[in-house]
This record gives sequence, C-alpha cells and structure tokens, in this order.
Amino acid sequence: MEAIADGRYVYCIIECDKRKSFGAIGIGGHREVYTVSYKDVSAVVSDTPLVEYEPIEENALTHMNVIQRVMQEHTVLPLRFCTIFKGDVGLRSALARLYHESKTELRRLEDKVELGVKVLWHPDRAAEEVRKMNDRIRTLEEEMKGKTPGIGYLLKIKLDEALKEELNRMTEEYSAIIFKELKNHALEARQSQLIGHMILNAAFLMHKSSENDFRSAVEIITERHRPNGLEFLCSGPWPPFNFVNIRYE
Repeated sequence: MEAIADGRYVYCIIECDKRKSFGAIGIGGHREVYTVSYKDVSAVVSDTPLVEYEPIEENALTHMNVIQRVMQEHTVLPLRFCTIFKGDVGLRSALARLYHESKTELRRLEDKVELGVKVLWHPDRAAEEVRKMNDRIRTLEEEMKGKTPGIGYLLKIKLDEALKEELNRMTEEYSAIIFKELKNHALEARQSQLIGHMILNAAFLMHKSSENDFRSAVEIITERHRPNGLEFLCSGPWPPFNFVNIRYE
C-alpha cells in the first residue's frame, strides 16, 4: 500500500504569484504538477509520498521533462533530482528564507540556457596521434626493433612511460584550448568530472539568442580537430543546472 502523499517533490523555482497547473506529468505515476507560492516566487511541485526515488532512466527523464515543460513559459531555477519537502509549510519556509536570492537568480538567468559540450578521444586514436606528433616516441619504437628480449623489455617500459606522459600533456593542451575558445562564446562556463574517454566535459551559459552562434563555434572547432581524432558532442538547450548559485535543500 502506498504511503500517504504528504510530501512535495520540487522540480524548479519560478516567478509566479498564484497556483498554476502544468498537467499530470509528475514523477511517481503522472501526478499533477502545480505551483506552491510565497509572494511572487513559486516552487513547481507534485505530491509524493516521503520516499527516495531511484535515479533510474524513467524517473530522471520525468524530472527533466517537467523542468523543460515549465521552461517553455518561465525562467527556471532547476533543483536536483529527488528534492522533497514535507508539506507546504516547510516548502514555503524555504522559499521565504531564500526569497531575495531567488529573485536575484531569476533575474540573472532570465532568457538564458545551458549547452553542454563533451570531447572524447578514444585511446587507440589518441596513441596513434601521440606517435605521429612525438619524435622521441618514434625513436624509442625504432630502437626496440631487433633488440634482445631483456633490452626490449626495458625499452618497452620507457616507451610506455613516454606515451603516457605525452598523452597527458596533449590531453591537457587540447582540453584547455577548446574550453578557452568556447568560453569566449558564452557568459559563463564550468567544467565537470570526466568519464570514460572524455578529455572535456563542460557546461556553457548563454542567452537564448546566442545558441546558434555557439553551435557554429563548436562546428568550426570540431572540423579543426577532426584530423586529431577528437569527437565532439554538443547537447541542449538545457535548464541552467550548473549555474544556479543557491540550493533549496
């Protein structure tokens, strides 16, 4: 039997001074998504039991889809997945406590979106590029030919160390150059944790009107680095998850 739905699952904060419904699109079984207001600032919520939702694909997509739906009509301050308050009292208390900060952030992020850029460099392609660019590594590989197993083993250790060192250097160089160039086309930029073969994982904040220019810049950089084996993934526009400077939890 489901627990009593006395919680409020919060998706985002908007500027709104009255109750407004966005339809039955909420997490936990298409619950109604509506606003809970304090003065002219509102939390966009749906009713929920006081439970911890697993960040499975369905739940994560529902969370994101609600925020994107609200973003069609409002500037949003998105909250992290599974932010839950007990009833309206606690929620309004949080809205009251952070009212002035919320208003400031809503003004700062008005008409702005976030785009993400990931740059991947597959290890095999990276090693190929390093060998092509570094004379010392090519020399070590030539020295290994025809050597006795003992000497060859020592040279192999030296080669692996040289490859790793040069790969790290080139990765840092590519990442810094690309991030700096894209940052010039955005209002703010932040880097996130690297996963897998990523050499850059970054988010960029910009005016909605600048999105096409930013995408054009990504395409130009992509073409420039395609011969080096770099793969670019540009996503968005997203709500400004990485650029909200207050937390409501």
